[in-house]
Amino acid sequence: MIANQLIRRQVYEEAAAHYGEKAVIDSETGRMTLAMPTKISNYEHLRRNAKLQKIEELCYKTQYEYALENKLQLNRIFNLKICTFPLWMHTAIALRTSVDFETSAKFVGFLWVPSFAHADPYMILPLTFCALSFINLYTGKLVHVVSLQSTPKKLFAYTMTGVTCAMSIGITYVLTEMPAVNFY
Repeated sequence: MIANQLIRRQVYEEAAAHYGEKAVIDSETGRMTLAMPTKISNYEHLRRNAKLQKIEELCYKTQYEYALENKLQLNRIFNLKICTFPLWMHTAIALRTSVDFETSAKFVGFLWVPSFAHADPYMILPLTFCALSFINLYTGKLVHVVSLQSTPKKLFAYTMTGVTCAMSIGITYVLTEMPAVNFY
C-alpha cells in the first residue's frame, strides 16, 4: 500500500514537473492528480485527459515493474483470500457426502482428530482459520491503496480493522467448540 502510494506520488510529481503543472491530491478520491486549471477549453480538457491517461499507464507500468523487481507476486497475495475459507468446512462437506448416516457411528476420525463428533482437540483447524484471516487482513492493507488523509476515513478504516479482528477471534472461538464434522 505504501509502496503504491509512493510510486504514484513520484510518477505524478515527475510528470507534473515535465508538463509544467502542479501535482495535487484529489479531495474526493484521495489519489494524486494534476491540478485542474480554473478556466479550460474543450481542446485543453481533451489534452489534459490524454496526459492523465499517459500518467496512469506509467503508474501501472512502474508499479508492475516494482512488483517484479521485488518479487512481490501480487497474485499470490490475492489468492490468499481464497484460503481464508475454513479448512474444516471443506473437510466436513466432503465427509458428509462420502459417509452414510448408518456408518457414522462406526466411523472414527483420522489424522489428529480422533472422532469427528467432537471438537478438534489441538485446535489446528480453527487456529489456521484465524491465522489466515489476520494474514488476509494484513496483506489486503498492503495491496489495496487507500488514502487516509481525513480523520473520518482513518476512523472508519481503523474501526473496520478492529471489527474484522474481533469477528475473526469470535469465529475462532466458536470453531474451537464445534464438532469437526456434524452428521445429520
